[in-house]
Parts: sequence; structure tokens; C-alpha cells
Amino acid sequence: SGQAIPILYNNTPQARSNKMRFDVVIPWHPKDLSLGYCIAGIKQHVKGAKRVFVICASSAFPNLDDICATKSLTVEQWPPNNAADGFVYSVDEDALFPGLTIADLFARGLPGWCWQQILKLGVAFVPQKLDLSPYYLVVDSDVIFIKDTEFFTPDGAVLMGNHAWRAHDGKPGGRMDKYAPVMKSLFGLEDDYMFCWIVHHMMFNVATVKDMWKIETVKDYVNKVQTIKKEQWEQFSEYQCYGHFQRLNRTENTHWKLRDNSESIFLDTRWHMSWIKDHPEETDHLLTTIQNSFNPPVYMCACHHHTNPMERTNLGPTTPRLWVDELYAKVKNPRQVIERMYQLLPEPDEDGNISVLGRTDAKSFLEAHMKIQEEWAHWPSLLK
Repeated sequence: SGQAIPILYNNTPQARSNKMRFDVVIPWHPKDLSLGYCIAGIKQHVKGAKRVFVICASSAFPNLDDICATKSLTVEQWPPNNAADGFVYSVDEDALFPGLTIADLFARGLPGWCWQQILKLGVAFVPQKLDLSPYYLVVDSDVIFIKDTEFFTPDGAVLMGNHAWRAHDGKPGGRMDKYAPVMKSLFGLEDDYMFCWIVHHMMFNVATVKDMWKIETVKDYVNKVQTIKKEQWEQFSEYQCYGHFQRLNRTENTHWKLRDNSESIFLDTRWHMSWIKDHPEETDHLLTTIQNSFNPPVYMCACHHHTNPMERTNLGPTTPRLWVDELYAKVKNPRQVIERMYQLLPEPDEDGNISVLGRTDAKSFLEAHMKIQEEWAHWPSLLK
């Protein structure tokens, strides 16, 4: 897997120019209250982003307008009545794919999160619906960019991955192996699966997505997903599959380079969605603290926690402001965040459990993640 793979790509000035301006696609559910921060971060920090398509239920359009207004962002509905010169567009998810809606998906017995995957990859099969750029960036709606970020090198290569791209435990047979059966079944991919491409955003190429699936329509996509066993559905990751496919199938559309570790540090903030809505000043304080304190700098934060309000975190600090000042203001990198959380752990209950952020195995969970962070820091770069 460390062998160099020949690279074929179109490196003309026109090809590079076309690549470096791209659309952004964000599937969205109203529970993700971080969306305003997400889009504002893209507008300020993602170099080359020309439009953002937020794909959601049309019933959520008013919520979308309100959330974006908090960041002085104006949303236009797609398709626009006039020239498409806006930045943020709302797209009705049920009008995107001919003959397929989320209700149809539920009728087939597929889970709701599968719809999110269909939206991310399915737009490649209907690019004319959005006048979609040949390369498009998918961003999870709970991601916030806080540092200027490039997605193409000067010679036109896609920058892939971040500091988590290496195996979650640094060896074969680890957490990434669970994705292997589905990748082999759906795409015939065989690899050592040591690499994690699940980094909460990814630059997709329309032609490469179609080449990976070898199908014609999004309905064919759904039919293909239904060929895998129901208990394996959670082992299907759109990011993991695409990352491995283009790693093993280099063409002019899959010319890529791995991000340097020092420029690709991300942080799961453990910042709950309710705090973004109820404590915007403290949320700004969090992001500013991370921007100013961390070295190497963090390029993006994630807010994956939708439940467990502050009173149930059980981690010591009792307000969002204290959470920042006692945790993030005292550390310099993601490993130290986990170490600091470990220091703040409460005493075990009468059954010997320590419950934090909804986990009863919090102590062993944090110990494992400290080890992972250390392995990431020293893991040799296998891909060039």
C-alpha cells in the first residue's frame, strides 16, 4: 500500500483554473444548528468556494433562512429567478432526483442517514440540476472552518485527508476494517484499509463518482445499496469508499496529494448543538480561543454532539464559558484536549462507572484516544 502509483492527469493551465473554483454541497437537517457557522466559515476560509448548495426538505427553508440570517447570510432558492450570482442556495431534496424522494427511501426500509449519503454522491448523477462544477466539495453541516484552507495544490492536485487519515489504531485489523466487506461487495475494492478517509468533508469529482458506482441513475444507486445486508448498512461510508477508490484508481480526475499533518489538524469540540443556539457569544469565544491558542493551528472544528445539555456532561465546568476557560484555554492541541478532559473526570459512581458526554466508559474511552493521538503524531507518511 506504500508503493508509488503512476499518476496521469490533465495539468494544462485551463484545467487547473477550472478546478480551483468549485461548488459546495451541504446536506442539512434542522437539528444541525451549527449550519450558520459552517457556511460563514466556508465563505471566509475555504479558498475557491463559489456557491454553497444546502440540500434539505422544503419545509425547512424558513429555518434555513433564520439560521443563515444570524451570520448575515442571504439564502436564495434554487433554481434562481435571475442570474445565479448568489452564494447560498437552498435546494429541495425531494425535487433533486427523478422518481426518488426520502419517502421512497423509507418505503424501501433504508434508514434516514442513508439519504444523506445519497445526497452527497447522488448530485454527481444530476449535475445539470445544479449546474454543478466538475469538482464539488461536500461538507458536513456540523463542520466549522476556522483557518484559511486550500483544496487544490498550485499544480491542480486535490488535497485529501487530514491528521486523522491514518488508521484509528495505527495497525491493520483495527477500526477501519469494519468497512472492508461493504467496499468489496459494492465496488470490488481490496486494500489493507489502514487509512481513514472519514474526515467530515471531501472533494468529489463528478466523473470519478460515476466511475466508482458504474451505474446510470440514483435509483440504480439505491438498488445497489440494497444488495448489502441490512446489518452492514452502517459499515457503508461514502467518504471511506471514495477515498479508497481514488487511492487505488489514479487517473486525470483523481490526481491528489495528502495534506501535511501540520496543516490539517481538526478538533471535535464536544460543543453541543443547543449551546450554539443558546450561547452564541460563548460559541464565538470557543472558536476564537482555539484559533489563538492551538499550535499547529486547527483548520476546522466539528460539533458532533446533538444531545446531553451542559448539565448532563458531568465533566466539571458548569457553564459554556467555564467549559472554554477550563478546557480549551489551557491546552495547545487535540491530544491535550483529551488529556484535560481526563483530568476533569468525576469520581466513579457506586458501580465504578464514570459517565461523561453520554458514555459510561468515559475513562477507558479517553485513555484510548490519548494513545490514538500519540500514534497519529508519529505515524510515517505512507502516501506521497
